[in-house]
Amino acid sequence: IMINRAFFRDTGPTIYRHGTMQFLVDHHAGDQDGPRSCVEPGLYDPFFDAIHWNGPVTFLDLGANAGGFVLGLLKNGREIGKGIAVELNPLTWSRLVYNIYSNVPLASEKITLINGAVAGTDGFLDIRLGAGSVGDSITGCESGNLYHLKCHTLPELISHFEGKSIHILKIDIEGSEYDLLKTSADCLQNVKYLMIEIHHILRRDESEVHDWIRNCGFTPIEPS
Repeated sequence: IMINRAFFRDTGPTIYRHGTMQFLVDHHAGDQDGPRSCVEPGLYDPFFDAIHWNGPVTFLDLGANAGGFVLGLLKNGREIGKGIAVELNPLTWSRLVYNIYSNVPLASEKITLINGAVAGTDGFLDIRLGAGSVGDSITGCESGNLYHLKCHTLPELISHFEGKSIHILKIDIEGSEYDLLKTSADCLQNVKYLMIEIHHILRRDESEVHDWIRNCGFTPIEPS
């Protein structure tokens, strides 16, 4: 891998190994900013260390990219329970499937992998997307393949857990978090921890998202 990075920078798909894990990264698609950064040096570790629970982790991963969040849980020594991971780009989603099925025991029974958009309302979206990037959003791009994707709302996705606790709701959907402000706080009452990346969007006030988070009953936790 070191030789490839040093002398063959155009190398695309590469299998990385970390301990017992192995995962696929496509450098042409910019995946190195996804699963690899979550495993080494450990993007999520300070947050996972600040979260306390017993038993398998149940999770809803919105903006799953190629599976870095789940790989980060595994690296942190967490047992994977029921989970749903949603990824917008079909090509990135294909790498997500490989990375989850390669590393999570009984993944087909535990984890639902959805290729679709997260939005404030349901319906369908026609969108152009490239080879895949951590910056993919429902605004799409000018070039790339055209896809017809289903939109999923937060209440709909949470309903799949049938009222059971969700340990972590992770939201990293490149600006679409503002659409979730329409979501009633009641649907998040079984979510124990929220991890969210808030993006700067022109003519939108980030305090809107902070207010929504507080109204949903969450308080900040300092990472350890």
